[in-house]
Amino acid sequence: MPSIRFHGKQEKRFEPLPAGKYLARIEDIDEQTTRRGDPMWRIRFVVTTGVHRGRWIFDRLVFSEPAKERLRLFCEAFGYETDGDIHLNADDFLGKHVFLDVEKAPYTDREGREREGNEVAWDGFHRAVREGEEIPF
Repeated sequence: MPSIRFHGKQEKRFEPLPAGKYLARIEDIDEQTTRRGDPMWRIRFVVTTGVHRGRWIFDRLVFSEPAKERLRLFCEAFGYETDGDIHLNADDFLGKHVFLDVEKAPYTDREGREREGNEVAWDGFHRAVREGEEIPF
């Protein structure tokens, strides 16, 4: 029977991904509301290729007038026409692939410590294509 001795609580921490472009799949979208009352999607992407396969990337999309241009870029990366009104359903994006421009960014954790993490660039959504065709996912 296997045994193990634990020596206090160890902090589980991943180093941020190197800045770059990653092919990722939308794994989860949590629909929330901002403090200002705007609808917001918290999106969890998973990297699907390369040495960082399986790592997560998080982003937020806010459905507001100031964020409209970023929303347009997101929608176009998934093949949506962005002329006129469109209605989005989070479930329609689950399992879909996109290329993300990922940057390193500082943040403050819950204990008030300065850390470095990742964020998707403001214009960091790109249609997932391979050899001139869409990736069939």
